[in-house]
Amino acid sequence: MGCATAIYPTSSAPCAARVRLTADGQVRIQCGSHEIGTGVRTVAGQMAAGRLGLDIGKVSVEMGDSALPPAPVSGRLLPWLVRSTMPPASGIDQLIT
Repeated sequence: MGCATAIYPTSSAPCAARVRLTADGQVRIQCGSHEIGTGVRTVAGQMAAGRLGLDIGKVSVEMGDSALPPAPVSGRLLPWLVRSTMPPASGIDQLIT
């Protein structure tokens, strides 16, 4: 009998996000990174919805515009981008008192 393990190195980069709360209870997360099919937009929406206790349908994620807050490129694997993007997105509950 044996056991296998693996370690995948990851890193992060500076990242910012803008969060907009609307009067009708919608939340929009805006980040200058872009989605290349790795799922970072989905993960950001899920994290924000979970932290705020909202239905995922009330959260939208806007990415891919240089006018949005700065973020790293998506040219690396998902763990790297998620590790950079999620702290600003998941910290939104701390902004609301």
